[in-house]
Amino acid sequence: MFHSFMITCTFFLSVQVELFLFLSWMLHKFIFLPSKEGSLPDLKGVDGFTRYPAPYQIRAEKRN
Repeated sequence: MFHSFMITCTFFLSVQVELFLFLSWMLHKFIFLPSKEGSLPDLKGVDGFTRYPAPYQIRAEKRN
């Protein structure tokens, strides 16, 4: 039982590291802006069972 927990724990740690590397690469290569016809999202969010951000569109432009 302990061995399977260690494998699962190692798997989740590797997924977290890969996700961090991917997101840091995206932030390094691109600048994220609101869509051309859009504006910044409303900071109030949407109320429901939980509070979550309102849907909005972004565009990613390659950095120079």
